[in-house]
Amino acid sequence: MKKQILCLLLVFVFTFCAKEDIPPEVPDWLLPTVEELENSGECYGCSITKISYNGEMYYHVYCGYWSCMYCNLYNSQGNLVDWDQEKFNHFLENKSEGDVIWKCGD
Repeated sequence: MKKQILCLLLVFVFTFCAKEDIPPEVPDWLLPTVEELENSGECYGCSITKISYNGEMYYHVYCGYWSCMYCNLYNSQGNLVDWDQEKFNHFLENKSEGDVIWKCGD
């Protein structure tokens, strides 16, 4: 019984400690993506940038080795942005520079 409690306690501690490495600015709905990137072994030059546009917050997930720059742009509810070319161009011209709220690798 003591071993089971100790094992559960260790699992809890390691899980809690791993979550502490992820900044609180990262929304809960992005945590699985962060964990997937960190556990993939290919987390080089990956980041999440929080961007302000038109009074709303957007989250840009990008890794330097991806060929598509804004393919993983999400609104604050966690929905993938699907804009037409005109709206996307307006976004690029009028967005804030954004703050990197998470990164891994070099």
